[in-house]
Amino acid sequence: MITSKLSSFFSQTLFICTFKGRKDHVYYKYKDEDKFKQTHNWGNILLNTRWNHVFTPQLFSNTTLAYNRYVFDIRQEETSSIQQPDGFTIINGSNNLFHSGISDLSISTDFDYHPLPAHNIKFGAKYIYHQFAPEVQTVNQHNSDNGYPQTNDNYSLNNSHIHAHDFSLYAEDDLILNEHWKINAGLHFSFFNVQKQTYLSLQPRLSISFQATSNIILKSSFSQMSQCTQLLSTASLAMPSDLWVPVTRHIRPMKSFQYAVGVYYTGIKNWEFSIEGYYKDMYNVLEYKDGESFLGSSHNWEDKVEMGKGRSFGVEFMAQKTAGLLTGWINYTLSKSDRQFSTDGINNGKHFPYQYDRRHTLNLTLNYQLTRRIDFNMSWTYASGCMATLPTEKTHTELPPTNVPPSWIMDNLNKGDMDHSSSRNNYRLPASHQLNIGFNFHKQTRHGERIWNISILNAYNAMNPNFVYISREAQTGKPILKKMTILPCIPSFSYTYKF
Repeated sequence: MITSKLSSFFSQTLFICTFKGRKDHVYYKYKDEDKFKQTHNWGNILLNTRWNHVFTPQLFSNTTLAYNRYVFDIRQEETSSIQQPDGFTIINGSNNLFHSGISDLSISTDFDYHPLPAHNIKFGAKYIYHQFAPEVQTVNQHNSDNGYPQTNDNYSLNNSHIHAHDFSLYAEDDLILNEHWKINAGLHFSFFNVQKQTYLSLQPRLSISFQATSNIILKSSFSQMSQCTQLLSTASLAMPSDLWVPVTRHIRPMKSFQYAVGVYYTGIKNWEFSIEGYYKDMYNVLEYKDGESFLGSSHNWEDKVEMGKGRSFGVEFMAQKTAGLLTGWINYTLSKSDRQFSTDGINNGKHFPYQYDRRHTLNLTLNYQLTRRIDFNMSWTYASGCMATLPTEKTHTELPPTNVPPSWIMDNLNKGDMDHSSSRNNYRLPASHQLNIGFNFHKQTRHGERIWNISILNAYNAMNPNFVYISREAQTGKPILKKMTILPCIPSFSYTYKF
């Protein structure tokens, strides 16, 4: 990441930031003569320019121009060898490339206005030009007989890019009524145009805070939200295969209503404690239909999904140390998230866990000032595993008997070994945990500050499952579940210069 800052005597500041990140995955093979290689590539490119301007002591603004591109690719290469009785070898192979991505070009202006000490008003506008590539698949199939090429077929299953215009306005007022009551009220308006279809949404937000005693604060909030870009996750094993898809003429925006209440206590010096509970209803959420996935045979992702409803609720406990050489916080969240679709749709109309339902989450963060120039930071996380769908039984169709009519063969042509699951997302992956540590070395220079950072990600090399897959034992053919880890212990360093 590269960040720069330019200032002048006219209370103006220009920030420029760029970032590029990309991750790859290795391959595996399941037989000596049959090879299967799968590579995952995904990452972001970000370019951000922000201009800050102070109009008066009561009014200032931030104007941001940004470009963001997310890419997700899966490349599969498969080769099988068949030894013929005459000694010749037939080799069949295929190369599949699945591509999905989203590119955003946006401009936004945000204003902060302080007309009175008891008022803090924020308002602004934002425009985003989206370009979605929800699903593009390219397939190459080839075979050879004793080394001589026989066929080489190429074809593509492409969805044309989807372009969308996303415009929004918002305003909110952080108002202090008296020494006990504070209110934050806001309104968000959005305009989303895609495929000659326009979706309008008006979204209110309200938060109320009551100072019950000098050390106890009670808070409650309500928010209504609408989202025109959704995360579509495969219902099979947990792989990094999530797609960002837009609303269309047939897919409506997701809507949600969230309620929250909390109690905050500050009676111990340099400490803050809180308990907060929430409940969220969601409508028009997307899931793949039973038996469908992002690598299915359908050419259009819209034919593979259904819209339903969801809910999530939970409670969070937090303790935070705010001052001293040692600062940090610890929080624990107990939560649940599920989905439900029509009776003849997914999971027979019954509630089932959402793929990213994590029942328990624990976070610990510590910062310690070792010397005036050196500080140490540490974070440890623990989370229940995500959900995945695993087959619980298999059906098998024998070869057709002799002297059967052709109609029977046609009716059973695509029937064979088929996997069945008792319910959607019926398996919870193993829990994940990770320790990250880092040191920052500061030095003041004539024109700014220099910072060296040395960090270790996953310090004790926890082999957390990034995704799991089904393999088979070489001798018995018995199915076994294996996990794949792609983020082991990784050291890193960075250099930052502030001027």
